[in-house]
Amino acid sequence: MKTTMEIAPIFDNENGEVRISGRQLHMFLEVQTRYNDWFARMCEYGFVEGEDYYSNLSKTSELGGRPAIDHLMTLSMAKELAMLQRTEKGKEARRYFIRIEEEWNTPERVMARALRFSERILSDTKALLADAQEQILFA
Repeated sequence: MKTTMEIAPIFDNENGEVRISGRQLHMFLEVQTRYNDWFARMCEYGFVEGEDYYSNLSKTSELGGRPAIDHLMTLSMAKELAMLQRTEKGKEARRYFIRIEEEWNTPERVMARALRFSERILSDTKALLADAQEQILFA
């Protein structure tokens, strides 16, 4: 039995939130049903697209074929899905997600995210100000 997780969090570029690949979670949990069927069944627990997960169309593989749909889930959704499996793999995944959440919420990580957010707001404000100054000069 593997003791390390093979599920890697995916960080959303816009706001830095942790996202987990539904396909990677499905593989790690060793679910026997097809991914699309499993995910549809899990969504019956009340998860909402755009809030708990986002659909993501993968690129076509080198071998051709259709692109596959993956779902980028919030950490909360991934934890809940792991618990719903009621297996050792589910328990291991849940513990992994709890560790990620604990690391994510350390004061250093919170401050680093706040600093990046502030820098982005400052940069956007400077760009707006520069545009406004150009418009004033040409008016």
